[in-house]
Amino acid sequence: MAYSDSNFFDKNSNPLERSGLLSNIAASKQIIEDGQSLQNRPFLDEVIEQCLHNLRYKSALFVIKGLLEVFPHDASLWHKKSLCYQNLHSYRKAFLAFRKTIHIDPVNIDFQLDFAAFYLLVKQNDKAVAIFKKLQYRFPTDFELDLKIGEIYLNQKEYNTALVYFDKLVEALPNSAGGLFNLALCFEYLGNYQTALEFYDKYLFIESNCAIGWYNRGIVLENLKKHFDAIESYRFSITLDDTFPDALFNLGNLYADIDDYNQAIDCFKKVITLDSENSGAYYNLGVLYEDLQDHSQAIYFYSKAVQYKISFQDAYLGRGNCYSKSDNLHAALEDFRSALIYNDSANPSWQIPKKYAISIDESCLQKIRSYELKGIDNLSQDEFFGIIENYLEVGKYSESVSLISQRSGNNLTPDDIFMLAKIHFIRNNSFLGYLYLNKSFYIKSELIQIFAKMFPKVSSSRLFSELFGFKK
Repeated sequence: MAYSDSNFFDKNSNPLERSGLLSNIAASKQIIEDGQSLQNRPFLDEVIEQCLHNLRYKSALFVIKGLLEVFPHDASLWHKKSLCYQNLHSYRKAFLAFRKTIHIDPVNIDFQLDFAAFYLLVKQNDKAVAIFKKLQYRFPTDFELDLKIGEIYLNQKEYNTALVYFDKLVEALPNSAGGLFNLALCFEYLGNYQTALEFYDKYLFIESNCAIGWYNRGIVLENLKKHFDAIESYRFSITLDDTFPDALFNLGNLYADIDDYNQAIDCFKKVITLDSENSGAYYNLGVLYEDLQDHSQAIYFYSKAVQYKISFQDAYLGRGNCYSKSDNLHAALEDFRSALIYNDSANPSWQIPKKYAISIDESCLQKIRSYELKGIDNLSQDEFFGIIENYLEVGKYSESVSLISQRSGNNLTPDDIFMLAKIHFIRNNSFLGYLYLNKSFYIKSELIQIFAKMFPKVSSSRLFSELFGFKK
């Protein structure tokens, strides 16, 4: 920031400067209390710099306020005051200090830029853009302002507008690394991958040691289906930064796509070395070992995936399939149930509670009382299943089963059996739930499509095929 550019005195000329920060702060307070601020301005300025450098904003504010009593029209002091308030999240006070700064010195470009940055921080992007445009008008040859305005629109995801400013910058300064990189980003986000690749190549010709540049280029090449070129780009990124987990992750995915399992496994293991809680890397290792028929290793890595992300539906499905292949039906069904619990479909019609705690809803109880007074004999099927859902909502699972038996007797319909499957899964009796679900599918095949809409990932999984005998 601009405040760090100021150097008010020769550091070797003031013996007080050599003391520690805390003692300097104490000395500053004494100077201000003694009314000696004017004579000691260089030292006090240096203490402010020290405080800002060490994030001691409250201490910096005390010294700044002391100096402002003597120098009330010093724009640099008001500027530093605004930065302190900004970092202390006192945005109203920061705004007032910025406004005072600009009022005193309206031509200082650094003050204007920091004020615009403040507006960005408080999500008033239009005001930031207005400042940048005024500066552009005053400094028409300062094309870096186009970069700053373009970045605002880029952050707002207004990519076509951002392109106008980045393009203007690159037209004026063809070797502007920032302009080329941001042009590439915009075209990438707009899905114009070929043009994005051209600008990433131009950028990397200038900044060849930028790991992120090579990484982004790899993403673009992937989208262009140039997998081997993407691999080389990711590898170059990792050569420049071997602690870049995202590049390793993407590289691992590409190796998996071309069935190079050893290289893929090596990449994902490096990812978890760098990020020991990366559930996605553990899951991918599980998938790779499952494909290699090493079910014990696959189970281990799937288990690590759900350890760090308990709602990881795909990991439960993968581990369940491995358990099934290992003849551990009980564990496979428990994972099948977990996959039903952590269903990420937008269709909530077959919810299974994640916890056993029941929340009693008065409106639900009123519906149950109404149904019980009316009796079940005259209910339509939709009404009947409505009362079953109400019973389930308040935890009356046994009563739900009894109601179905009472209504249907020995003539259970496929829909009754389907509902019984749900009840038993909710009751954590996964084996009975599985038996009823399998029977309902066998009797009424349309229920398979209904189930698939409720649980798209489950129904398309290997575990589902394994348990219910359907080919993927």
